[in-house]
Amino acid sequence: MSDANPFVIYALPRSRTAWLSRFLTYGPWTCGHDVVTDLHSVDGLRAFFATPGTGSAETGMVVGWRLVQAYFPDARVVVVRRPVDEVAASLARFGIVMPEGHLETLDSQLAEVARQPAVLSVSFADLADERVCRRIWEHCLDLPFDSDWWRRWAPVDVQIDMPARLAKLAANHAGIEALKAEMAAQLECLP
Repeated sequence: MSDANPFVIYALPRSRTAWLSRFLTYGPWTCGHDVVTDLHSVDGLRAFFATPGTGSAETGMVVGWRLVQAYFPDARVVVVRRPVDEVAASLARFGIVMPEGHLETLDSQLAEVARQPAVLSVSFADLADERVCRRIWEHCLDLPFDSDWWRRWAPVDVQIDMPARLAKLAANHAGIEALKAEMAAQLECLP
């Protein structure tokens, strides 16, 4: 591994982040998925990304992207864009309705991240294209692309256990809220 800088993928929910976490766990690299749901503090976030060979595909951490950038200015960043109406429809199939404007706010933040220098922005629909996955792979892992690995993972439909995820979010609600408050406080101190 020529470069151990972490990577982070920001996306709306239901944008193949679970699949990306499996696809990008390769060789010396481990890609988490929504690790922020397990954290209780910014120190935990910093420790996670300080681990060499680490990345994560995140659906909620975009609210703290500036903080991640401040702590890890050399982190490689990918934004996956999916139309908000498609995300809302996919969530609705699980009985999940987001608060009014929530997905739109997250989408606006994704657009802001996508405008930053050296950020790779791709479309959700294009994740079926080997060339796009090669770009993500090379951007995040800084390794030669493994076409066989891509062919192995391309047809795999990776889904999270949604009831288990909702239960986990409920169980860690206090920790997530504490992390959000700490992130907000630290974001106010950034230039």
